[in-house]
Amino acid sequence: MAFPLPIPAALTSAFGWRIHPIFGDRRFHAGIDLGAPQGTPVIAAVSGQVVVANNMGGYGLTVVLENQSVTLRNLYAHLSGIAVQPGTWVEQGSVIGWVGSTGNSTGPHLHFEAQQLTANGWVAVDPLANGAMSVARAQ
Repeated sequence: MAFPLPIPAALTSAFGWRIHPIFGDRRFHAGIDLGAPQGTPVIAAVSGQVVVANNMGGYGLTVVLENQSVTLRNLYAHLSGIAVQPGTWVEQGSVIGWVGSTGNSTGPHLHFEAQQLTANGWVAVDPLANGAMSVARAQ
């Protein structure tokens, strides 16, 4: 899995339980947040088919890609713009959108999720758990 931004980015919120920065309650954060300047290109971490390219409420402008075997998907949220259309195939490293702050967001960043298909449906997994990507934690 490739890093979803073309520049180094700090981890501003990790995968797991946290106090929600807007609502102030304890919630599970199903992805990671990567701080980056508004308008930074967001790139496909894996090759896949675009299954969502739309506004998804609290996620704001969002792209979801499913891999060829449809067992893994990635979600890219809070985008300022979307560069792909549903149903199209994108190669790893292709620009799919731009960093923004749409939806429930406190500033420009990429919310990135990895989901694995199980017998019980899609389950969020920590994108950093297998060592495929590494990021620096923001201070």
